[in-house]
Amino acid sequence: SLRQSSKSANSLSGNAVHSLFVDMERGVWVGTYFGGISRVSISPRNFTTYLPESESLDVDVVREICEDSQGHMWVGTEDGGLYELNRIENRLRLKEADVNWNGEPVPFNVQSLMMVGDDLWVLTISNGIYVVDTKSRQLKRRYTKTKEQEKDFSFTGISMCQQQGTIFVSSST
Repeated sequence: SLRQSSKSANSLSGNAVHSLFVDMERGVWVGTYFGGISRVSISPRNFTTYLPESESLDVDVVREICEDSQGHMWVGTEDGGLYELNRIENRLRLKEADVNWNGEPVPFNVQSLMMVGDDLWVLTISNGIYVVDTKSRQLKRRYTKTKEQEKDFSFTGISMCQQQGTIFVSSST
């Protein structure tokens, strides 16, 4: 059992765990509700905590963590949007400056992240689904609700998964 402890630097950054992700080096990333991110390495009780780059960024609720083919860690937060983890400096770096959103609003309140090849799928609670090419850092597509779909379909997404080329999206409605 791993827990947060004020008595030990080698502990989780928060007890309310929202997401888990295993990276290429077999480290376990722990996204917490109000505690940011911790990484547990292979060696027992070896924790690293990652904090927002700026004190003005209030990023506590880490919803999803995933890694692209180049080893970049992507972090979806409920309270701040999409971030990339800069592991060298142990800081979260806001992705707004590094992704060309092609005039679309920047994702906010991210609920789910999923890698499909080099495409990062970003599911938000109210702004639809974004598909970002992680190599070029370009928005490839944004799926949103249309007037024709308004009564029958909601893009209030909660989670995504993929099976044999089909992408499934769950909704709270």
